[in-house]
Amino acid sequence: MSVANLTYGSSFTASAWIKTTGTTLATIVEEVGASTNEGYQFSVSGDTGHVGQIRFYLSDNANTVNTYTNTVINNGAWHHVVGVKDGNTVRLYVDGVPDN
Repeated sequence: MSVANLTYGSSFTASAWIKTTGTTLATIVEEVGASTNEGYQFSVSGDTGHVGQIRFYLSDNANTVNTYTNTVINNGAWHHVVGVKDGNTVRLYVDGVPDN
């Protein structure tokens, strides 16, 4: 999906199997404009207060969503993580369970 097609009303899903013990940002998938923050990022967070949580960031410059899972997943085990944006609703899942 191109950044130009990522509008606030659109739907978007990112999904991955991940295994990490890291404490710094680990990008799973992203596309962000070079001169703007417009785009998306699905990552393992290294942000203070959210280390090891899944971060789902979406922005079309007019609207921005930045949310994290409640679960810390940097325990060295495999986890299936999913971020879903459906209209104005954003959901995160860890191992098939809603987690935000």
